[in-house]
Amino acid sequence: MRRTRVIKKKSNRGIYLLIGILVLFIIPLFIEKSRIFILGIFWRVLFFFKKHIISIFISFFLVKGKFIFILFLKKLTILTTMGLSKRYVTEKIFIHNLKKHFLRHLKEEQIILKKYITKSFQNSPIIQKILTVVAFLASLSFVTKFMGLFLALKVIIARIWSILLAIFLKIGATTAYFFTDYLWNSILAPLIELIIFTWFLELLEKIPTINRWLQSIYKLFLSSFQAVERVLEKTLHIPFKKFLAMLVRKIQLKVRKLEKSKIDSIREKIIDKRLINPNIHKRIELKREIYLKSLIDDSYKSKYQELKNRRESFQKKS
Repeated sequence: MRRTRVIKKKSNRGIYLLIGILVLFIIPLFIEKSRIFILGIFWRVLFFFKKHIISIFISFFLVKGKFIFILFLKKLTILTTMGLSKRYVTEKIFIHNLKKHFLRHLKEEQIILKKYITKSFQNSPIIQKILTVVAFLASLSFVTKFMGLFLALKVIIARIWSILLAIFLKIGATTAYFFTDYLWNSILAPLIELIIFTWFLELLEKIPTINRWLQSIYKLFLSSFQAVERVLEKTLHIPFKKFLAMLVRKIQLKVRKLEKSKIDSIREKIIDKRLINPNIHKRIELKREIYLKSLIDDSYKSKYQELKNRRESFQKKS
C-alpha cells in the first residue's frame, strides 16, 4: 500500500511538472508580450556574460595576468617555504635526532637514575624528604611559570610576525592591483585567482609538450631540493648529531659514577666517621684494652692467682 502511494505521488509530481513546462512553452507561442519579455531577459543575461566575463578573461590574460600571476606565485612561495622550513627544522632535525641519537641511547641510564633516586630518597631522613618534596613542587611551579612565559613570548612573536606578513602582503597586493578594477581588489580576488590558475594548469597538463616541460620542472625542483637537503645534512644534521653524542657520553659517565657510589644513610655515615675519628672516651677505652692485652702473659700472675696456687699446693701436701 505504501509503495503504491509513493508511486502515485511521484507520478502526480511528474504530471504537474510536464503541465508546467508545457504552459511555459505554450504561453510565449500564443501571447506576444510574454514572448518579448522572456526573450528580452535571455538577451540581457547573454549580453551581461559577453560583456563582463569575456572582458575579465581578456584583461586577465593580456594586461593583469602578469602582475597577478607573479603576486600569486610570491604569496604561494613565501607562505609554503616558511611553513615547510619550520616543519622540516622541528620534525626532521630536532625531534628525529633527539629520538634516534639521544633518548634511544639513554634507556639503561634512565632506569639506573630512577633506582638511585628512589634508594637515596628512602635512606634520607624525614626532614630531608619533606625538603626534597617542597623543592620538587617549587621547581615544578618555576617550570610552569617559565613555560607560560615562553608560550606568551611565542604567541607575541607569532602575532608580530603575522602582522608584518599581512602588512607586507597588503602592500604588495595594493601596489599590484593599483591600476586594476574593483574585482581584483575585492574579497573574491584570491578565490578567483585560485580557480583561474588551477583551470589554467589543468589545461596545460593536457597538452603533451607542456606536460613534459612541467614534469621536467618538477624533476628539477626535486633535484634542487635533494641538493638543499645534502647541504642541510652537512650544516645542521651532522653537527647536531655530534653534539647529542657528546651529551650522551657525558650523561652515561655521570650515571655510571653514581651507580658505583655507595648510598648510605646519615646514621651509617656518622658511624663511619666515628670509627675513623673516635672521640676521647673511645680513645681511652681503646688504650685500656691495648694495655690489658699487653699485660696478659704467662709470667705475670695476679694476687688472686697466687693465693689460689698456694691453696692448691697446700691441699696437695696435706
